Amino acid sequence: MINYTVYGRIYEMKGPHSFCNQRSTGKVMTLVLKDRENNGMRVVVFDRACEVMKREAAVDSILRITDARIQETAEKFQHVGLLLNEIMLNDTSDWEVCASDHGILPMAVAFTALPLLRAVESKSCVNILAIVKEVGKRHSFGAGQRVASDGAQDADTNHAPGQVSAERRRLEVQLVDPSMNVIRFMLWDKRADMWNGFRGNVVFLKDVVVVRYGGVGLTAYDATVIQMNPKLEGVSELKKWWTNLPNGSVFQHLSSGYSASGGLTVDTAPCSDPLSFKEVLDSNFGQDKRVDTFHIFGVITKIARNTTYEACRFEGCNRSLQKIGFCLTEEHAEQPENDGEKRYCTAEAVELLLIAFSPVGDVIMGTTADEVHKMQAHLDGPYSELLRDTSSRLTWFKFTVQARTRSWKQNNGRMKYELQYTVIAALKIEDDDDDDWDKDEDKDGPVDAEEVKAAGACVPNADEA
Repeated sequence: MINYTVYGRIYEMKGPHSFCNQRSTGKVMTLVLKDRENNGMRVVVFDRACEVMKREAAVDSILRITDARIQETAEKFQHVGLLLNEIMLNDTSDWEVCASDHGILPMAVAFTALPLLRAVESKSCVNILAIVKEVGKRHSFGAGQRVASDGAQDADTNHAPGQVSAERRRLEVQLVDPSMNVIRFMLWDKRADMWNGFRGNVVFLKDVVVVRYGGVGLTAYDATVIQMNPKLEGVSELKKWWTNLPNGSVFQHLSSGYSASGGLTVDTAPCSDPLSFKEVLDSNFGQDKRVDTFHIFGVITKIARNTTYEACRFEGCNRSLQKIGFCLTEEHAEQPENDGEKRYCTAEAVELLLIAFSPVGDVIMGTTADEVHKMQAHLDGPYSELLRDTSSRLTWFKFTVQARTRSWKQNNGRMKYELQYTVIAALKIEDDDDDDWDKDEDKDGPVDAEEVKAAGACVPNADEA
C-alpha cells in the first residue's frame, strides 16, 4: 500500500443512503474533494464513517486523509474534471476535518446566472451567488388556508405524503445579481425560521431547486446549502457592484408571482421573455460536470444531410450498431428481431446545434425515422424534398434541451470532450396556441425531495459502491 497524506476541500457531499450489491449491504455517501492544484477526486465513505462525516464535515470543509485505500473509479462514476481513481473511507480510516486551509484556494463553484433561470427545467438544482434585495415577512398558514398538491411535503419536515400540518411557515426573499434581474427565493418552516440574511448581504445557494409557479422561482429543500457572505471567488466584486449602484436603478423581475410584503417593489419591472440562442451559447450550461435542462424556442433552419443511422433496438437506447455491429450496453448484446431498426436525426436550429434522437426527431421531421431512412437511399428524390420542406416551413418549436459535456477515449488513448445540446422534447407551436411557455407547473408550496429526485435533479442519488 502507498503511504500518503492528502488535503482537499469538499465541493460536493451526497448521502448517506443505503446500498445493496452482491458483496455487501450498508450505508454509503460520496464526496468530491479538490486540492490546491485544483485536482478533483471522488471519495466514497461507508457505514459508521458516514455518520461521523455527516456530523463533522460540510461542503467547503478541508479534509486530511492518510493512507486510505485507493481504487480505480468504475466507468459509470467517472466524471469530467475528476481523476480516474477514488479514495475509500471506512470505520478504521485515518481522516479529520482541518481548521487550516493548507493553502487550498476558496471554492470555485459553477454558478448559474439569474437570467438563465427563465428557461431552466422545473425541479433542476442550481448554484446561485446573489445579493439579498428584499426580505419579506414570515407568514403562517393554517391547515384550512392551504391545499397541498399530491404528495407535496417539505423535505425539512416529517409529514407523511399528502398530509398537511396544522401550521406552515413561509418566508419570501428577493435576490438580484449584476444582470439586474430579480428572482424570488422561498423558504419554508425551519428554513424560514433560521433565515438570518438582510438587504445587501451576499448569499450562496448550493443545490437550490428551480420551481415554476408564476414564472420561475427558487426554493430550498433539506440538501440545499445556504451561506451568508461566504468566502468565495466573486463575492467581493458582487458587494462592490451593489454598493456602487446609482440611485434610481431599475431591476427586471423573473418571477410573476410574489407576496405583497417582499415582491414587486417600485424599482422592479415585471418578468419578460424566454432565453435567446446567444444567451445559451454564452452561458456555462453543460460545461465540466454540469448537466443542465432548459427550454428554448426556435425555428429549424437546416437539417443535416445524413440524418439517420442504425441504432440499438431496445427502447430508450440510441447507441449505434452501424460501426461495430453490436450495442456497447452489455444487456443489449442480443438484439430483438421484431422491433425494427431505431434511428435518429440531427437538426441545426439557428446558431445552436441540436441533436434530436427518435422519437423526438420524428416530431421535427414530421415522419418516422424508418421512413426517413428509406428516403435517404435516394438523396435527390423525396429525401431532398423532405429536407427542404422541414427547413423552409419556419415552424416554431418549444424545445426542451439537455446540455452536457460528453467524454470518450480515442484510438490514441487520449480523452476527447464535446459539449452537446440534446433535444429531449419538442412541442410544435401552433398559431392559436396561448403564449404560456412558463405556465404554472407547481403549486405554491414546498417541494418534495422525492419529486425532485424523480425529475432527475441533483437530490442525493444511489451511487452504489
